Amino acid sequence: MAAVEGLASTFKKLKEPNRENTLQLVYRAEVLFQAKSDAEKIMKFVAIAFYDETKVQNIIDTGSIKKEDQLFISKRLIFLTRITAQ
Repeated sequence: MAAVEGLASTFKKLKEPNRENTLQLVYRAEVLFQAKSDAEKIMKFVAIAFYDETKVQNIIDTGSIKKEDQLFISKRLIFLTRITAQ
């Protein structure tokens, strides 16, 4: 994950407009953008897993043995193993 602690002190130190400070600010901006992308990806996975959990609970409650429900359960298992492997 991105190292965003101490970000305020970094911006206070880099007030002079020279090449080194500009490169440092660009690097920090890239790190923050990557952290934002990571957070969006994690929230997408959490939303999918939460939606799937309610659907799985409905399948369990009804005791469904339909082919489409079995396929959904197997796809969800593959999805969860992929998430935990990352």
